[in-house]
Amino acid sequence: MQKPFGTVSAVSLSHYLLSYVPSNQLKLQKLVYYCEGWHLAYFEQPLINEDFEAWVHGPVVRSMWDYYKNLNNILSDIRIKSEYGDKIRTLFIHVLNPQQIELIGDVIEEYGNKSAYHLEALSHSEPPWREARNGYSQSERSETIISKDTMKSYYQSLFSK
Repeated sequence: MQKPFGTVSAVSLSHYLLSYVPSNQLKLQKLVYYCEGWHLAYFEQPLINEDFEAWVHGPVVRSMWDYYKNLNNILSDIRIKSEYGDKIRTLFIHVLNPQQIELIGDVIEEYGNKSAYHLEALSHSEPPWREARNGYSQSERSETIISKDTMKSYYQSLFSK
């Protein structure tokens, strides 16, 4: 019998990602975003229950922002100890379905070597963030929620390309 799909918090997912890819908050927010977008596209259900807001520098989960906000800035390196990384990877194996773990691995492989600025520009070029930012200037603050339905539709549309 196949294990059901699980959900995790954005902060937990960020820890899992950090166990593979040292990062900064700007990049980490985008990696979590791409995990969620592709998860919605493939499995038609969320990986995380939190919503993304369409901030100036791209999609942001507020709970993650609050968790990491005491760093010097959004480009400060974030690393976790290897023994903690081992524990979080073990925990994820018990919480998530193997297909979910594989999808997260695919996101790490596809986006993990990209810079924070590359991922920011990429997210800015895509409909989910752009639609949520509609009516805002480039530098204007926004807390508008990025629609998970729009994320799902957009990333599903990339299957045929």
